[in-house]
Amino acid sequence: MQGCHIEDLCHPTPEVIAIGLSAIKGSGEQLRTAELLAAWVIAASPELPAVPIKTACTLAKSIRRKTIVELS
Repeated sequence: MQGCHIEDLCHPTPEVIAIGLSAIKGSGEQLRTAELLAAWVIAASPELPAVPIKTACTLAKSIRRKTIVELS
């Protein structure tokens, strides 16, 4: 997103996440984890998400790899 300021970015909705994970053939577990994280972001909760940080990072790495493969 060249030329875009970080302040202008926002987190995707759960629906967009579901479509994206479906497109890259994400597992049901990945979808559930992503939905929990999306709900946490939307709630703007000061508490940590209901997902362990390590799990969230592993999911992000997996989605990144799959997205790169899909778009290459």
